[in-house]
Amino acid sequence: MPHIFLIGMIVTVLVALVGAVLFFRWRLSRRDDEKLLLEEKIPSYELREYEEAAHCNDSKPIWEAQDPEWQKQMQLIGQRLYDQGVGVVFFIHGTFVGADPFDISRLLERGLPHMSKRILKKIIDIYNRKKDSFIGDKGIFSDEYVALFEAGIGKKVACHRFTWSSGNHHYARLTATLGLIDQLSSLEQSNGSTFLLIGHSHGGQLFALMTQMIDDFSLAKELVLLAVKGGFNTDEKSVIKNLRILKGLSLDFVTLGTPRRYRWKLSPKQRVLHMINHRGKSIQGGIYGGILGTRDGDYVQQWGIEGSDSLSPIIRHAQINNELNDYLGIGFGINHWSSRIRMKQRLHPVGHNLLVDYKDKSRGINFFGTMFGHGIYTRYQTMLFNMKEIIHYFY
Repeated sequence: MPHIFLIGMIVTVLVALVGAVLFFRWRLSRRDDEKLLLEEKIPSYELREYEEAAHCNDSKPIWEAQDPEWQKQMQLIGQRLYDQGVGVVFFIHGTFVGADPFDISRLLERGLPHMSKRILKKIIDIYNRKKDSFIGDKGIFSDEYVALFEAGIGKKVACHRFTWSSGNHHYARLTATLGLIDQLSSLEQSNGSTFLLIGHSHGGQLFALMTQMIDDFSLAKELVLLAVKGGFNTDEKSVIKNLRILKGLSLDFVTLGTPRRYRWKLSPKQRVLHMINHRGKSIQGGIYGGILGTRDGDYVQQWGIEGSDSLSPIIRHAQINNELNDYLGIGFGINHWSSRIRMKQRLHPVGHNLLVDYKDKSRGINFFGTMFGHGIYTRYQTMLFNMKEIIHYFY
């Protein structure tokens, strides 16, 4: 018994020593992080709480099935957008929910070069139907969502849904930005001089990258060269022409749960509002202990920072991603990511941040159903609330 007691004491002391070492290392790293946060100027932000002004029937997302009060308030929003000169509303989804997030089509093309394009398209279409059915309205702007929104605002403003591969790396976001630039510039003759662009998750990075390219045509040319090098079909002259068109337009950007990542270079004709699912009075993100019940809000928003990219399965794109690190920051880097994530930064340094408690916290386990607090922004039930906040800030 004395030997067992002695062994127990030794184990207890060792555990206590290891715990003490780990604690002091954590405190030192936290002090470094807190020092960086104190040195940085606190960005513009406000705290909000979600309120359901009128109920949206998400089981039947069509205009005719909606509550009269919801219809009335959405129509007022449509009139306000029209009166303020908004000519187009664009919805852009984020990562992993788009047309080909894992480069399946390219891998099949390379692995089975004799497969017909018709069969390849059918495989991708089946994948997308299954994916959309599984996700529903969590973390994606579906065709039904955009149709309901457009009907809700009385079709006062044209509404579009932009889709992209949604790959989780620089090259996917760069080529998506070029595609978005092309689509937006083709709509320059639409009624109204202002474009309202609403992007979920890394869809907001497309906006940030667009502002950089509009601000600096030399940078745009270098990025176009890298996109073409990877096989993207575009050319420098057409991109610069499109950027000149966009430079003359008023662009209002709204990001929903977009991680603090790419730099913004706003011109006098550009504005940005960031809406972030967040709980608590602190401006920092949550801790791991609250993940299961999404206690602290949107965990993906604070995780999707520098270093969190995936490695592209296409070797050429992986190589270009390394080159893009010099322009866009570190894409894939576990050590860099782990050192940055400790800072729990939510706020974007450019634009205005709305930290909104969307009331999706649970006493039980709900992280899967809420996509770690990241899927709330695109739910039918939050459409009216989001638009009321956007109208209040911009218009």
